[in-house]
Amino acid sequence: MSDHREPTIDVDPKGVPQTQLASERTFLAWWRTGIAAIVACIAVGKLLPLLTDRGEEFSVILGLGFALVGGAAIAYGWHRHRTIVVALRRGEFPVSDPRAMFAFTVAGTILALMALVLVIVSA
Repeated sequence: MSDHREPTIDVDPKGVPQTQLASERTFLAWWRTGIAAIVACIAVGKLLPLLTDRGEEFSVILGLGFALVGGAAIAYGWHRHRTIVVALRRGEFPVSDPRAMFAFTVAGTILALMALVLVIVSA
């Protein structure tokens, strides 16, 4: 089995403290994003059906999608932060995994389209 490591770039040791602090701020941003998606889950899955007379099942499915994306954002934020900390100790900085960024982009786009459909159907 091969050792899979993300591609890295070299880091100037003088920039490590700033990079570490930026990584911590980014980790918190992943948390904020996750919490926002979880709040959207509650709003769409529980509150929206109370305000409309249609689309309850669809609202619940959409809410579950937001919950999954929220949990994934928090988990990925931790993974990314940990990866950065370990790489900085080696004098490197890991490049973001384009597959993860693509997955979040696709998930967000699908949830947005589903929300749009829900708004149109519930109008």
